[in-house]
Amino acid sequence: MAAPDSQRQGDSGTTTWKGYRIAGVLLVCASLLGFATVADDLRHVGELFAVGSMLAAGLSLMAAGYENPLSQRFAFQWLAVGLAMGVAIGAPFDNLPAGAGLGAAIGCALAHLRAKRP
Repeated sequence: MAAPDSQRQGDSGTTTWKGYRIAGVLLVCASLLGFATVADDLRHVGELFAVGSMLAAGLSLMAAGYENPLSQRFAFQWLAVGLAMGVAIGAPFDNLPAGAGLGAAIGCALAHLRAKRP
């Protein structure tokens, strides 16, 4: 049975989802727009961390959409989930640097634990 159009089979036999690339590109474009409008000055550090986290999440989702050797040891989509959780935790406390750092740590741990091992 063939895989759906939204999935493709990599060389190592793993299946990646094309939606990761689309979501990643949308997040990267939105973050570039955010850098041009919202975080255009460095007076508010929280804005810089929020938009930077969105850029990092977009880049990690784009990396998750492509088959590469590093994806065998690191599930990039979980890094984006961790960053989103960290920003959501840090925003209500008005401490986005700590939230983004916590989210990156959670995302890296999840990405390492959820990776497909050969």
